[in-house]
Amino acid sequence: MRFQETAILAAVLIGSASATVTFERRWQWYQETVGRSVELGPDGGYLVSGGTWIEGSRYGIVLLRVDSLGDTTWVRHIPDTDPDGGFACGLPDGGSVVLGTVNSRYIFTSKYDRNGDSVWSHVSETRGLVSAVIATQDSGCLAVGRLPDALADFGAIKLAPDGHEEWVRYYEEPRVFESWARGVSRTREGGYVLCGDCTDYMDSYVRIVLTDSAGTERASWLYSGPVGPVLRDVRQTADNRYFAVGAEFDTLGYREVLYVMLTDSAGNIVSTKSFAPDGASTEARAMTKTRDGGYTVAGEIRWRDSTRVWLVKLDESGDTLWTSVLGGPEDETAYDVEQTGDLGFIIAGASSADGGSLLLVKTDSLGRAMTGIEETGRLGIADFGLRIAPNPAGKSRLAVRYHLPVAGRARIELLDVAGRSVAGRPVRVGRRGVVSLDVSGLADGVYLVRLDASGFRATHKIVVMRH
Repeated sequence: MRFQETAILAAVLIGSASATVTFERRWQWYQETVGRSVELGPDGGYLVSGGTWIEGSRYGIVLLRVDSLGDTTWVRHIPDTDPDGGFACGLPDGGSVVLGTVNSRYIFTSKYDRNGDSVWSHVSETRGLVSAVIATQDSGCLAVGRLPDALADFGAIKLAPDGHEEWVRYYEEPRVFESWARGVSRTREGGYVLCGDCTDYMDSYVRIVLTDSAGTERASWLYSGPVGPVLRDVRQTADNRYFAVGAEFDTLGYREVLYVMLTDSAGNIVSTKSFAPDGASTEARAMTKTRDGGYTVAGEIRWRDSTRVWLVKLDESGDTLWTSVLGGPEDETAYDVEQTGDLGFIIAGASSADGGSLLLVKTDSLGRAMTGIEETGRLGIADFGLRIAPNPAGKSRLAVRYHLPVAGRARIELLDVAGRSVAGRPVRVGRRGVVSLDVSGLADGVYLVRLDASGFRATHKIVVMRH
């Protein structure tokens, strides 16, 4: 596994003793790893899922938990699944269910408890392509996509808490030839709202379907007008309208642009909007409803020479409040987003770094992930290492254990997350040993210990938490 960390920040919120932590993480297992979904964990951490190619022609699902600072708690791999799998939903008991397909598109589910131990696995008799999955009120899961026909059907499969299929529904639309359900969310009535796109032999459409809790269709609306449209996520609003996002093709600018559609409770269009900055293409891939009644959309913005994660904050009418472009070492895109307890956002996606890496980004409430100090070593851990205990720190002194290529002069330094030195001194060290570090004068927050020795450097994050 290769791991690259490019940013850590802890900023004290005005008028609050809590801190907003931002970070960026990029992991690669085997090759061409991608993140497809992220869920908030019961302990303040995150559940992340995706997929990776193994040995060229073999594909596998990746499931991992990280803590609130983005550090990995555990990682699980499920080899020999079909490509494009790796969707997960978090459950009330702290466990999680991961979905994909095996054996030529048969739906596969596997449950893990909060410690990453396998509970059960199940292969359904239903075939298809999964696009999204959500938890249901009975601790099961609902998956949507091309189901039960992987080639054409707009459908859903309801999985019981033990992974067995309870029902499969196909929502037929005789006016179109091909359709695909791409997003789903629960409604206040206990049912579901699905969105997606359809085509006939000449034109393209977007579609919204309402169901009850048993998946029985209650309403189906087909919309024409956009060119090359797609709806990827949908939510019911506080006043029983429906808010959906995706992309359409701008024929004048010859580019894809973010598309927003708002309907009334009867499915009649209230407004549609599409936008992108000059010279760029944009697309929405996921959306989360925010605590202020608005929405934050995650996707990508593309220029001729690069692709970046793009966040857009919208009010309840679809008007733009702010946008944020997140930088990265190479091309990157977002596939899922959730609002966190500190009003920031956690984003899962993909980066082209190292030939394809799973991307996880935590931002503040304005979509910023500010650059700080890297926690990394220039050599492998076998050659150059740094370990600190206790961490989080609740005492006045820490034990800094080091492993260096050679003995000699070194400098140990304590930095805040903006990279400013708050303490430091030169030391003479052996190849291995322990140095005591005084943190009694530090305020609670995130810091980094940096050790420079013989032309080598490593930094390690610490959390001071005494109050």
